[in-house]
Amino acid sequence: MGPLLALTFALMVVGLLGSVLPGLPGVTLIFLSALLYAILTDFRTIGVVILVVLFVFAAIALVADFVATSYGARRFEAGNWATGIRFKGGLVAWRPRRQSAPCGWRGPADRPLTAET
Repeated sequence: MGPLLALTFALMVVGLLGSVLPGLPGVTLIFLSALLYAILTDFRTIGVVILVVLFVFAAIALVADFVATSYGARRFEAGNWATGIRFKGGLVAWRPRRQSAPCGWRGPADRPLTAET
């Protein structure tokens, strides 16, 4: 087994764990690792048709996860507000987070307003 195949397999195992553990994008990680392997091997091992099928399955799994979570929230009497906030929170969580500034650095917005300013 070559190093590329071993890396792909490791990413897929992490993706499989992500299907069970919260906070890891399981389905997305599995699909992206297959896509990366296909690109790096010039689509010799994994063809475009297989990638399209994997993409369709990944999309179905993501939609099913969203629907099941919403259904579970409704089942346990969550209101429209709570369901909407959960959806918006999920969108915010996928954004890349900005790194914090080094200790002691304060930008112009962080300065307190005084009479001299």
